[in-house]
Amino acid sequence: MVAKAWGTPHPWLDTRLNRRVVMAFGPRDTEELETMAGIVAASHTYATAD
Repeated sequence: MVAKAWGTPHPWLDTRLNRRVVMAFGPRDTEELETMAGIVAASHTYATAD
């Protein structure tokens, strides 16, 4: 996400959070909203996988 400029490392990265935690930027239009929805869905799938 960071490499594609869809987010930035979380400011608390080195203090409290896992190194993979990022803050996502808000979408500016419908196309970006669809992309962000896909990112959120993939993140949810990863986080809830057995």
